[in-house]
Amino acid sequence: MHCSPLRSLVSIALLVAPVTAQTVYPTGTTIWNRESMAEGLTLFNTKDPANQAVMVSLGGEVVLRWNAPGEGHLVGSTPLPNGNILTRSGQRVMELDRLSHIVWSYNVPPQYRPHHELLRLDNGNTLILVNQNIVASHISPIPILDDGLLEVDPQGQIVWTWWTHEHFDELQLSAQALGFIFVTGGDWAHTNAATPLPANRHADPAFRAGNILLSQRSPNNVFIIDRTTGQVVWTMGLATEGQHHVQMIGYDLPGGGNILLFDNGAATPYRPGGRGWSRVVEVDPITERIVWQYDASRSGQYHYTFHSALLSGCQRLANGHTLICSGITGRIFEVLPNGRIAWEYLNPFVGPVRVGGALRTAQVYRAYRVSDDFLPRGAAAKPATGLASGGGSRTPSPR
Repeated sequence: MHCSPLRSLVSIALLVAPVTAQTVYPTGTTIWNRESMAEGLTLFNTKDPANQAVMVSLGGEVVLRWNAPGEGHLVGSTPLPNGNILTRSGQRVMELDRLSHIVWSYNVPPQYRPHHELLRLDNGNTLILVNQNIVASHISPIPILDDGLLEVDPQGQIVWTWWTHEHFDELQLSAQALGFIFVTGGDWAHTNAATPLPANRHADPAFRAGNILLSQRSPNNVFIIDRTTGQVVWTMGLATEGQHHVQMIGYDLPGGGNILLFDNGAATPYRPGGRGWSRVVEVDPITERIVWQYDASRSGQYHYTFHSALLSGCQRLANGHTLICSGITGRIFEVLPNGRIAWEYLNPFVGPVRVGGALRTAQVYRAYRVSDDFLPRGAAAKPATGLASGGGSRTPSPR
């Protein structure tokens, strides 16, 4: 069959076009549908040379920024109700005010390495996800990187701990996974989320408020531990692939009591191959059925255009929308329940990383939407006019 020159050019363009669900290509705010979006500000960490945490308005302007006191860079920043952020630089966990002043800090003991999760608990203590090198012969003859939780009080005292190796047999891992772990050891679990359950509608004691929901990327494992006994009291049967930011939706939000997570669709050691596209799923923990999900097809796009093999997160908003962070591409966007995109932002803060040569990355680990009240009294986010921060533009409405 004869192929016209125009068709040939179109085919070549499709082959070389970047695989992204981004609607328009400048950075900053690219979609801003005032009629359907949730108001507020968005917090995330950057990988640019400043290694800062920034908070942007819906128009894309930076309204607050935080820098690490002294050397180092900030990671894992989460917003606090008092307008400060909880963050980390190296071994030091810090609460910073809006001027980057240290309000509280804690140096994690050198035998532990903090990673992935920092949370301020309702009792005022701080929950820190850490790991340590140990030998656990019931898991592997090879040293493992064992994930654990430290709860630290405001005075810097460790008041509670939990370690994975002590509950390994409760995780209900497959025979294939157990065999793989035995012969490889190392970072077999790669825990990437740990969050207490909020007050919820469930009568089952496994879902008691304060019990802790955890996610382990390598074995694609999601489970709950009893806060009092430390025992694993629930494991999720839904098959996920390298999931991140697993959480139970608060009772006061649409979908309260359900579990929300970013399912990366990535290859993992015990499930090679991977789906090749990502989704965000909301699961009823009682029936373990998916009650809502988002993938690119919900926005009229191909599945593969929304894919982040690593990082990433999600957040249910008060208006029933969901904020999604596609971590690898630095794309943060808000979707309606029907999949329509109400807001989209492309991280303009690009930094160098070296992986077999100098590369540039706009990666974002997670993003959080907070209310406008997070700003200091008397301050206000500026509306976007023309180009958003970082040279971005916006469209009047999404496709």
